[in-house]
Amino acid sequence: MSTWGRVLPACALFLAACGQPRADSDGGGFLVITIDGLRADHVAHLGYDRPTTPTLDRLAAEGVSFANAFASSPKLLPAHIAMLTGCEPYVARRRFPAEIEAPDEKRWKVPDLVPRLAVELLSSGYRTAAFVNHAKLAPVYGLQPGFQDYVVSSGPTGRGASSGERPLTERFLQWLRRVGEDEPWFAYLHFNDLEQIGSSPDPVWDRYFDERPGLDEVPPVASNDSVCFAIPRSRWRGASLSLGEYEAIYDGHLRRVDAEIDRLLGSLEVSGRYGNTTVIVLGTHGIQFGEAGLYLSSGFYSIPDLHVPWIVRLGERVDRVGPRQGLVVEQLASQVDLAPTLLELAGLDVPEGMHGYSQLDALTGLDQGRPPREMAFATCGLYEGCTLIGERWCLEYITRDKVVDRRLNLSWFGAVERQGEGMETADRRLRFYNWQEDPTPTLSYVDDRHPLFARYKSRAKSWFLRIRRTRELLQDPELMQASEEEESLRELQQLGYISEETGWPPR
Repeated sequence: MSTWGRVLPACALFLAACGQPRADSDGGGFLVITIDGLRADHVAHLGYDRPTTPTLDRLAAEGVSFANAFASSPKLLPAHIAMLTGCEPYVARRRFPAEIEAPDEKRWKVPDLVPRLAVELLSSGYRTAAFVNHAKLAPVYGLQPGFQDYVVSSGPTGRGASSGERPLTERFLQWLRRVGEDEPWFAYLHFNDLEQIGSSPDPVWDRYFDERPGLDEVPPVASNDSVCFAIPRSRWRGASLSLGEYEAIYDGHLRRVDAEIDRLLGSLEVSGRYGNTTVIVLGTHGIQFGEAGLYLSSGFYSIPDLHVPWIVRLGERVDRVGPRQGLVVEQLASQVDLAPTLLELAGLDVPEGMHGYSQLDALTGLDQGRPPREMAFATCGLYEGCTLIGERWCLEYITRDKVVDRRLNLSWFGAVERQGEGMETADRRLRFYNWQEDPTPTLSYVDDRHPLFARYKSRAKSWFLRIRRTRELLQDPELMQASEEEESLRELQQLGYISEETGWPPR
């Protein structure tokens, strides 16, 4: 059982329990399936030319698919923080000197004042459970509050520890059998094996698809994982595999993950629960095949790192306007939109302090007059910086500030000579391009003559400064008591970045 009652302040729990309406006892369920390393452009119903995802395609045909959904971070832990809190993940990155080189358990912790999707559902009468497939999602990072059961699979230890999807789905199905048919429930199911294709050889799925002609380049291998333009040592399969073979292996393992989801949904159907289960599948982040400097990895702010599929198949009792089968939504969506969208589907209020936009209008077809998302944001990658993705244009900004791995800096920024200082790396890199026309332009491409360029730069700066200030206030609530913070706090509260119930103004 979770120890979430000891993690959040007692007053916050009391407000959560008393301020929300109770869930209807209809036995409806929400199943969220998150998949690390899942690229949108490798999903068949979104235009890919291989039959990689027949199960996901059927789900999309029964529901709604977001064609332009983006991760809030290109890295595993902050992306999951965004989905489970509805907040930009930067607020959970701890503030102290030299934070980049510190181990993850010292760099990351979701502040107590950040809202949690699971807490909102549990306090409204839902049974809750999470089944996660990687040690980096352990309770120490603050994702456990709100989950009555929080299971971290006990697979191999070390880098990329993972134990496979099947044992995880079995644990979920066993848990669901203990949930009464008239009880509402929420389960968070995490698949990581797709990201671990380098360390999980499989003679069947490795050769499920043939190598594409023209991709016969054999990529170099890095001496460590944090380097550009080479395959990380932990994902290397040998000296003779071409880029086309690696892509085929990835697609084959995606087909395997899809088959496991088919088995899982089949079990729900046999048990009679499928019809009343809202199934949500969302990619955590993408994975590169060299398009922006990484091979079989992610961490930059490029479209291959961030463009993910998001599919929602509504259960019978939350589908308020009848089926919208096969709809592909073109408007922008972000991972931080998952929590507010799910809460509104459940008929619950979205708490103050969630940064995401509810996508309920797109799912139900009900026009409530809310404007669509104008931009999607991402941060917390391998480097300091962020990306802004609009309907057509994308601004990527990275800086080497606080990144201490010299090999990573040299491989990405290159070496420049500074007078009297010897060889040092450049300080920053910027890209601005039309991602709809060319999602993978050259690494130095900047269309700075476009009239939107200045606007995007200004928007990126203001957004990042606000998120950084929000992080400071959430991690140090005593700052909220200082009278000189009044103007800053009011601005952040008006934007919805901070709840008025976080302790300011003093009562």
